[in-house]
Amino acid sequence: MTLPSSGALSLNDVRGEFGGPSSNVAINSYYRNGSFVYNVTKNLNVPTSGTIAFDDFYGTEGAGVYGKVTFGTANTGGKIPNTFVGVDTIGQFTSTFGSFQDASITVGSTARTARTVMQGTLIGASAFIYYYDFNQTSTVTPNTFIQVYDTSSLKVDFGHGSSAPNMYSTTLEQCGSAASGTSQGPSSPASPPNGGSPPFPNSGTGYIVWDKGSHV
Repeated sequence: MTLPSSGALSLNDVRGEFGGPSSNVAINSYYRNGSFVYNVTKNLNVPTSGTIAFDDFYGTEGAGVYGKVTFGTANTGGKIPNTFVGVDTIGQFTSTFGSFQDASITVGSTARTARTVMQGTLIGASAFIYYYDFNQTSTVTPNTFIQVYDTSSLKVDFGHGSSAPNMYSTTLEQCGSAASGTSQGPSSPASPPNGGSPPFPNSGTGYIVWDKGSHV
């Protein structure tokens, strides 16, 4: 849900959207990048400190559709090592890494539970591959857009084509960053990545949103 873009807003409206403490609730409980307001595009008008007002919350959005993660990284080793970054709770190619604090992600218009959201380098090419596991046996990401944030800024804004995502294994989807029909958002980091290093963060807290229907 998103708060209205005009009109009167109350503390109850803000608390209803973002949640909050059970007592001693005040507007200064809701600074961006604090406990309740994620640092994502929809919420950039909310200050991180200082003066804060109800109209700072016009058009803002609570945690409902966002997955919250701790990013991690792992490497296959060997003569031609491949580095993966993001979150993998299954151990698709390496040991598990990263974690989900909230694995509920709305993909398109359907609520899903994520088990893997990560990137790996495409060996021999200056591109990378996205991998997703929602414990589904067919693709769920065609024609959707994923945005990935750390606590500072947008890191990934990627559009999937109608046929580019395909099943790598029983429940693991894959999509190349330069596959037909894919696109990068105007505010996302340049692609392909320099030196084959994926732009997913490799540590720290982050947020994943998948229901916007367009680039940001």
